Amino acid sequence: MLWFVISPAGKSAIIPVIMTNRILTAKIAKAADVYAINTIGIPSLTLMETASSKVCGKITSDNPLIIAGVGNNGGDGACIAKILLKEGRRPTLFICGDLKKASWEFLRQFSEVKRLGGEVVFYEEETKLPGDREIIDAVFGIGLRREVGGIYKQLLCEASESNPQKVIAIDMPSGINTDTGEVMGTALKADITVTFGYIKAGLIKGRGPEFAGEIFVEDIGIPEEAYLAAEKEMGLS
Repeated sequence: MLWFVISPAGKSAIIPVIMTNRILTAKIAKAADVYAINTIGIPSLTLMETASSKVCGKITSDNPLIIAGVGNNGGDGACIAKILLKEGRRPTLFICGDLKKASWEFLRQFSEVKRLGGEVVFYEEETKLPGDREIIDAVFGIGLRREVGGIYKQLLCEASESNPQKVIAIDMPSGINTDTGEVMGTALKADITVTFGYIKAGLIKGRGPEFAGEIFVEDIGIPEEAYLAAEKEMGLS
């Protein structure tokens, strides 16, 4: 039997996965987010701040290395950097991706990191990640739909080979398919995965368990109504 650390209603508890009443695919998780934001009216930045604060509670070093894409998983990473800076810690934010394609939530958090004087590095082919650091994986999250290639593959491979003290993945380990647990070309193995709302299918299927490490399921304030609406939209209820 697989066991996971979860936090229903914000309180941590260890229960078997078969006792959880919902397992999310990428589409259902995204649809629930959209419903919570657009229909219920919960600001997306509020959800991002809450999710990021949950991850910060698992970070133990003073100078973690945050590797981030430019979507909303990367926005979580930038938000984590902001929170840590306000706590007096010294994170380094490595950004991989084109800012012209960034989500507005990412850009908002990124601007806050710059305002606070945080260390920011834009990852390119010649960039070298420092070794022996705690790594926060904020590259893809649940948004990955195709094999990892190019500069992203280089980043994940280099992170894997950097002798990290620990790797904490946000929502999903980067490179793992959210629905199937398949390795999408390459993936970064986590020691801890902090996922939100409910467990994702890919964390307990395929090679997901091998890459997820210890899994924490955290409540970030998305109401049950949003998940029910998402399942109805997908024809599951």
